[in-house]
Amino acid sequence: MSCDETVKLPEKVGTYNLGVNFWLLLFGKIVSQLGDGIFNLALPWYILSVTNSATAMSSYLVLANVVCGISIMIFGRYIDRWKKEKVLYIADIIRGIYILFLFAVIVFKLEGQLIWMYICAVVLNICAALFNPASMSIIPELVEERGLVKANALLSMVDNLIALIGLAVGGIIYQIFGIKLIFLIAGMAYVLSGVSEMFIHPNRSITNSRKQENTSLKDGIKYLMTNNRILFIIVFALVWNYIYISVYSIYIPYVFNTIYKTTIGAVAIIQIGMF
Repeated sequence: MSCDETVKLPEKVGTYNLGVNFWLLLFGKIVSQLGDGIFNLALPWYILSVTNSATAMSSYLVLANVVCGISIMIFGRYIDRWKKEKVLYIADIIRGIYILFLFAVIVFKLEGQLIWMYICAVVLNICAALFNPASMSIIPELVEERGLVKANALLSMVDNLIALIGLAVGGIIYQIFGIKLIFLIAGMAYVLSGVSEMFIHPNRSITNSRKQENTSLKDGIKYLMTNNRILFIIVFALVWNYIYISVYSIYIPYVFNTIYKTTIGAVAIIQIGMF
């Protein structure tokens, strides 16, 4: 090597610029996770407070989880075939518009409020089943390979941190201002997030060179049936998840609302501690 030649050192992961597209995605994720955290606390509590029925509240939560699970199975295999940036902003704008509609339902005291809340569980969870996988699978189209570790780390940190903040913010806003302001703020935030995601411009040339293997839901089920260890882990996780949800989202709010007659703030603190 001559004296004139210089050695090019590898670029550190921490110094890689993720770009505007990624930060627009991150903003959308923050709004989405914040909205999910707020509504996971506020809506069941509101339904319980209005109806004084654990059955009504648990029906909402069961419906939400069933719709989410079915939607993931149906749409999961199609996400990679669609333009993911469109999936992101369409999902957010639909959520925003419907939540603003719920705001109007409560403000003008329209009939069938409980039915509209149940429909909300369907709308929000279908949109979440579209938004969440699209927001993860679009990363390779926004960030070069050397920045993937940093990008995934930031998104994972946001997911966990904003979920906790959502519980705290939801408890504070609900306790001080009530459910109306939650609907207004969340609806406007989802719409704003959707508009910002319209400006995401993926670089599909990054991923077009990779061979895509299309598999159907039937193929996935066949694979699980032949791999007992993975099947056991999935079944165990599902059972544990529903047991945890029963205690975390149904039993605790019901006890604190009907027996101890406490506020939603106390429930938020308990749920944050169990997170």
